[in-house]
Formats: sequence, C-alpha cells, structure tokens
Amino acid sequence: METDSFETEIAMPAHVKFSQKGLMVESAKLSGDNMYMGYIPVMFEKDAEGVFVADMYLASCTQKDMRWKLTLNTVNTEGVLEEWHFVFDAPR
Repeated sequence: METDSFETEIAMPAHVKFSQKGLMVESAKLSGDNMYMGYIPVMFEKDAEGVFVADMYLASCTQKDMRWKLTLNTVNTEGVLEEWHFVFDAPR
C-alpha cells in the first residue's frame, strides 16, 4: 500500500485572544461537527502578549469537506466557568 499519497494529520495553528480580561483556557478539545470522530485534546499556552496559542492536528477524513468544532473551557477571575464553541471547515 502506498502511503505517500495522503497525510494522516494536518497541523493547524490556533490563536485565541479574549476581549474580556482575566479569562484563562482551562481545557480545549477538537471534534468533528459533521461526523463523529471522538475528540482530540488541544493544549493552549498563553504567550507574552496574552494570546492563547496551540497547534491543532486535524485527522484525515473521507469527506470532501470536514466541519470541525473547537471547544474551549475557560475560567474567569471569579472562578466562573464558560464553554465556547468555534465551528470551521477544512478541506481534505
């Protein structure tokens, strides 16, 4: 079987900056929105400018266009938890 003709994962950088001060990313995961594929943990780190950055790895798919959902769980300075959802398309 020839494996050089397709990629099994596609690296995609993610940069998130909140307008609300004091929010921290507690956890994050990437999942398929139009197809169940489980989920992939995403590890965000805060840079010197206050932007949360991570590399997400999109799994290959049989669909021509795959729709993904990034879920961020944040906590503010008062300890209130919030869940954020970002849906985006990625070509095969």
